[in-house]
Amino acid sequence: MAKNKTVSDLSQLESMFAIALKDTINNEVFDVIRDELIMEMERRVYDVYQPKRYERRGSSGGLKDPDNFVISMPYISDKKMSFLIENVTKGNGENLDEFINELIEGLDGFAGNPSTGMPARPYTEYAYSNLISSASRNDMLEALYSGLRKRGFNVSVK
Repeated sequence: MAKNKTVSDLSQLESMFAIALKDTINNEVFDVIRDELIMEMERRVYDVYQPKRYERRGSSGGLKDPDNFVISMPYISDKKMSFLIENVTKGNGENLDEFINELIEGLDGFAGNPSTGMPARPYTEYAYSNLISSASRNDMLEALYSGLRKRGFNVSVK
């Protein structure tokens, strides 16, 4: 939205704000959330277990590759907004076509199965908890406010 733009009615303003909000979520907010997920992943997945049956790809096509995180188009209704962020990394070797996030975090995949020697290593719930109630929450809110300002909406919360 150009600065000092005049709108003719409230619905036009709502439409312009929704576009700016979706764009902000898809960019600035997404970056903060993805970075928090990667930080918790390093702490709770990479730092606690060294694999013996496979070689990690890490940030080069692996679980912590920023390019392997995708966000759905944000949905905005009256007072709610929702979107989904997923890690779409697929395995290599014997788990070639499986999303490895599910295998690593849950008990249904190879992680958590005592016969494999690999512990389940959940991390997403910790990352989302940080985004709700810690300094990461402030980072996410600042990303939201600065993204909206960049798009012509000067937002302040009291």
